[in-house]
Amino acid sequence: LLLGTATQAGALAQAAGGTLFLRDVQDFGPAAQQLLAGVLAQGTWTPVGAAESRPLALRVVASATPPGLAQLRPELHLRLGVFE
Repeated sequence: LLLGTATQAGALAQAAGGTLFLRDVQDFGPAAQQLLAGVLAQGTWTPVGAAESRPLALRVVASATPPGLAQLRPELHLRLGVFE
């Protein structure tokens, strides 16, 4: 789980203060890509079932295959600062 739950730490919490590496981000479904783009844009995230949001305190590095870049949602492509 990217966001985690109120009782279980997700990838964002586990990577706090460090770097989160997302491999083959083009394989994320449209909803997950939209969620990730929103988290990166807002700089906060809310675990599932939690009442309060938390600040995003990490660096995100993602990989995608060259053909996979076409599968990224435009807002996620923008937020990741893609280097080709």
